[in-house]
Amino acid sequence: MMTELIEILPPKIEKVNEFIRNLEELVGKRFKELKDDERKSLPKFSMRFDEKSLSEYFGELTKSVKNPIRFRRKRAVEGLGICGIENVKEEIFDDDTIEETIQILQALKSYERLFRILSTKIPTLIVQSSISNANSKLKDFRINIENLRKIEEIGSESVKDYCLRNYINDELTIYKIDEIKEKVMMIEKTLNLEIRQEEIPLIDDAYTFINSVRAYEKKFEERCLGLNDAKEKLKSYKERLEHTYEQIKSEIDFWRKLCPEIYIPETKNIDTLENNLNELKEKCKEKYKSFALLEQIYNLKLGRGIEKLGEFAYKLEKTISYFSDLKIKHKDDLDTIERLFESVDWLEEKQYSNVKELCENFTFDNIEKFFKNFDQIKKEHEHLKEDLKAYQHILGFEDEQIDAYPLLRQKIDECKDKLQRMIGVGFESLIRFLKGDMEDIEADDQTLRNFIKTVRPILKETLKI
Repeated sequence: MMTELIEILPPKIEKVNEFIRNLEELVGKRFKELKDDERKSLPKFSMRFDEKSLSEYFGELTKSVKNPIRFRRKRAVEGLGICGIENVKEEIFDDDTIEETIQILQALKSYERLFRILSTKIPTLIVQSSISNANSKLKDFRINIENLRKIEEIGSESVKDYCLRNYINDELTIYKIDEIKEKVMMIEKTLNLEIRQEEIPLIDDAYTFINSVRAYEKKFEERCLGLNDAKEKLKSYKERLEHTYEQIKSEIDFWRKLCPEIYIPETKNIDTLENNLNELKEKCKEKYKSFALLEQIYNLKLGRGIEKLGEFAYKLEKTISYFSDLKIKHKDDLDTIERLFESVDWLEEKQYSNVKELCENFTFDNIEKFFKNFDQIKKEHEHLKEDLKAYQHILGFEDEQIDAYPLLRQKIDECKDKLQRMIGVGFESLIRFLKGDMEDIEADDQTLRNFIKTVRPILKETLKI
């Protein structure tokens, strides 16, 4: 008997202790939250005092205590305008942290748009997650509510809803929303249009194109039917600006090679670049008489084929000082200018008289005639040098390297005069005969004898006799 009692009592005592703990918890926490009329309506214990009766009573008492608290909490949430809360199980509202949830939602309600979108998510949020996790998420919304409220600065309603909806769904951060807001505000200000829901994916491209246009400090003033239309027009406008910029930059680079002393600051402002280009061209126009031809070279895109443009411009300057009617039409004309420069440079170096007259009335159409005349002059110059060398040799003079035309002719005249006195009037025919320019000799006997006497030292040396 004693053994059986010892085995039965401990479990019973533990059961009683558990009942006492549950009752203390119920009375200590929940009972205090009841109103007076709710307390008075609690059920009284009137059954037999046994384990079964006590368990039944405690279950009825627990429900009677919890139900008013659940009801009040649920009604508070519904009163905030949370849709679908009526479908949430009653037991959810036993969690005391739901009171904090209600307080946070009351704070969030101050931002009507955020609360409207958020309210549809609350039932799912508190069912699928613990109340404490839901509160943690809602606290983040409350912390960032003022930053989120700045979305109202933009005009596009669909974008506002998009940002808040994706923020609530953890698909956008507060920083990304700030970035979107700045982009949308620029788009709205520039294009004067409201972004529709289906146009939201175009925001980044439109913003990029607007910034590209702004880099050139030009305004986009076309009317657009929507963001897609604006994107295409912005893209086209950007490409036109890029083309204009590259053209101006290319021309500046061309003229700066001719006036490197002119400083051109780096900028993408097309108006500023155009002004800089005009000023640069004015400086080049003052510096180069050949400006019109240089401009023809640029317009015909021939400058790329000129390795040293400054050096070529110098040659062109000298060339047009003699050939004033030249007009450049194609690449071959550049090679012709090089040849003309070398020709007039050679004539100047040789101090050829009447260079100006020699070059008059020539254009690219008949320039070959000039080159033909020039070739004859060069041949004549070589002949003159050969004659001088022969005359000096006959006279026993040391060879003189003379290139200048006037001095060359003067020396030849001096030698001819001396040979004529030494040999006779017909000495030139003897020279031409020896050179092979004549088939017969046109000189009298005395002249021939004088010539032989004069060249005898040369003949002895040559014949070694």
